[in-house]
Amino acid sequence: IYDPSRQTHCIVAVNGNFYAVDFVDDKGNPLPVEIIEKSLNRCIELSKEGGEGKGGGGLFPNIGWFTSSDRDSWADAREELLRVGGDAMKKALEKLESGALMICLDDEEPVSRRQCADIFWTGGLSSGHNRWFDKS
Repeated sequence: IYDPSRQTHCIVAVNGNFYAVDFVDDKGNPLPVEIIEKSLNRCIELSKEGGEGKGGGGLFPNIGWFTSSDRDSWADAREELLRVGGDAMKKALEKLESGALMICLDDEEPVSRRQCADIFWTGGLSSGHNRWFDKS
């Protein structure tokens, strides 16, 4: 769908917010781990500034829930988001959907393999909003 040369960023999901984080420089060289780590920490900080479910500066808050619906429902919700959100929503969705990968930063502390699997695959009952199932 998107030109691979544009895939110079990943999407970081934190507390239901989505952030675009570059992982290469303008020449296509990988950024140092320290810079990526700083960017990931900044995403965490931003997600806390807005409070739970209040945005925190992400591309758009808690929209991940929509992607857990069946394809037809998600397609209808996406069209409505684009209608209501206009160009800003279109650009945000393009940024999110063109990410090379998604990193989900969750607060859960699973104790069993089953809990790990639920969180890794679907976000479980507490972190489904922190997923973008179209990216899976």
